[in-house]
Amino acid sequence: EIAFQSLMMLQEMSNFAGDGKRRWTSLVGKESSHESFYKGCGMLIVHYGFRLLLVSADVVVKVAK
Repeated sequence: EIAFQSLMMLQEMSNFAGDGKRRWTSLVGKESSHESFYKGCGMLIVHYGFRLLLVSADVVVKVAK
């Protein structure tokens, strides 16, 4: 169950990264593609960090009750 969830999350992450890379590349055509890729990864890390924070906060609230 947990393995399946992390697999889905990985797939979602790679989709998100690919999406971000395309978006960045079209947004900043003058930059090299790997620069925009790294920016996309940065966005990805921020996105998932925030999501993880929300999930763990939710868990803490449930445990506290």
